[in-house]
Amino acid sequence: MSAEQWGERIIVITELQGDGKPGNPRRPRFVPAPPTAEQARAAALEGQRLREEMRDAKVDRVALEVAKKHIYAASWVLGDDGKTVILELVAAHRDAFAEIFKEKSVRVFDKRELFHGEAGKAAAREELRRVKKDFEWEELQAGAK
Repeated sequence: MSAEQWGERIIVITELQGDGKPGNPRRPRFVPAPPTAEQARAAALEGQRLREEMRDAKVDRVALEVAKKHIYAASWVLGDDGKTVILELVAAHRDAFAEIFKEKSVRVFDKRELFHGEAGKAAAREELRRVKKDFEWEELQAGAK
């Protein structure tokens, strides 16, 4: 199975955020900062709670609700201006991208649509090369490494 078949994928042209200090690293918009120790503990407890719920015959409903809310992989390439990024995001369900699709200040490409025809892929590559002149698709490998 190719990486393109693992879940829903989008490519976003967006900007960097964060000040580079601990707890707020430079990263693309829509990519959260790494969790603090307290947040990691809370997430572990929530994961344990969900696993217990899943054992109680609520598997399908719980799993779907969790999947709809989470982006589980990201890969990004810094643009030539040092401020703009080409970001690939992967989720099990398109609902995880809902807020991004509403955002008017970013350009979003649905990766699945791009790979259905060479014309769409070539047009997207041309637009992405305005951000990074030597951009190649292989640079975006979220969830494939």
